[in-house]
Amino acid sequence: MDDKLKERLIKRLQKIPKSESLENRKIALEDRLSLEEAKYWFRYKDGKVYWIRSPSTKILVGDEAGYISNINKKPFRRTIFKGKVYTTAKIVFLLHHGYFPKKIFYVDGNSMNTNFTNIRASTDALHSYTKSITRSKTGYRNIYYEKRRERYIVSLIVNKKTKFIGYYENIEDAKEACNLAAKRIYGEFAVLV
Repeated sequence: MDDKLKERLIKRLQKIPKSESLENRKIALEDRLSLEEAKYWFRYKDGKVYWIRSPSTKILVGDEAGYISNINKKPFRRTIFKGKVYTTAKIVFLLHHGYFPKKIFYVDGNSMNTNFTNIRASTDALHSYTKSITRSKTGYRNIYYEKRRERYIVSLIVNKKTKFIGYYENIEDAKEACNLAAKRIYGEFAVLV
């Protein structure tokens, strides 16, 4: 490779942003609330998190940690600690399991219920599947009526791809097929119709 070509390549490469290095990820992880800090500052009792120590003059020892805010029209309890905002469910998960999950799944669908038996770690795909329950004109998620064939269609989105489950003559068969498919694909996280 001649020198001029090499210089042009280097200039082009300088314009491309560098990928996140392992060191950057470590800094980002170290920047989060650690298990030791969580145990030092917070106490979990009956689905709620309380302050063990007062982080400011406005917060008293024994006060419930956090405030209620709406995210996408859904209420969540959030806590500010050292300038960072954490959902209370993630603090509860950290206190019980020793690590921060990427996403949280609420078993009963209630984001205000932060009891440790109600929260589980989740993936992006599972989170997007469970977070919004959009309903079709049939009144059920993942079940649609096709006028041309006069049948119900069941389809689920799995890993960002629509998976066709089948055609059904009545809504009851379609609901059953949808539930079976959801249980098989999403297991305990399945949202049944």
